[in-house]
Amino acid sequence: MRPIGPVELREWKDNPTTEEIFERLKNDVEVIKESLLDRAGMEPLSDAMWAGVVKGIRQVLEIEPDEVEEA
Repeated sequence: MRPIGPVELREWKDNPTTEEIFERLKNDVEVIKESLLDRAGMEPLSDAMWAGVVKGIRQVLEIEPDEVEEA
């Protein structure tokens, strides 16, 4: 595995393909949130799993190059 530093992360985040994937992930988060709101409490284990999915997606979306140490 090769190291990823702030420069590489910035290049990746600025890539048009990455930007499109991020937009799709943001949309997925909204769809999941709506679904959770519509059926909250009906299946607690499923709710917890989908809440974890949203958290994981947000972690990817929110990573910033200045949070990464030099490679």
